[in-house]
Amino acid sequence: MALFQGDRENGFCVVWLDDAGLRENPPIPDYSPGSFEWGYVGLGPTRLAVAMLLQVTNADTALLLAPAFMAQHVSKFCKERWQMESGVVAQWVADALLAAAACENEGGVFSDEHAKQIIEEQTALRGRNEDS
Repeated sequence: MALFQGDRENGFCVVWLDDAGLRENPPIPDYSPGSFEWGYVGLGPTRLAVAMLLQVTNADTALLLAPAFMAQHVSKFCKERWQMESGVVAQWVADALLAAAACENEGGVFSDEHAKQIIEEQTALRGRNEDS
């Protein structure tokens, strides 16, 4: 199974998938370029979440689920060094999609509106973290 690894080298965040560097700015239209980060809620950790999710799912799903994956995992990574198996990421995606399907089956809708709600919640959380 492939292994994601993150480390800080000379003040820069470096992420690998096995022995290859993970691409910081994937070829996704309208994607905001920048560098990876982890250990807090923000844009850099969201970029890392997108890059990790792109290894196990398509771009639309990665962009939709990135805020939640960032909040549940990337924001909690150890500041200096971390590892996560790709299978954990793939299982998280599968669980998230099953939860979305269950929501739809119960009359709820997991849509762009739901994604916007997640983003708004993360923005509010980020604001509280930055104020601390």
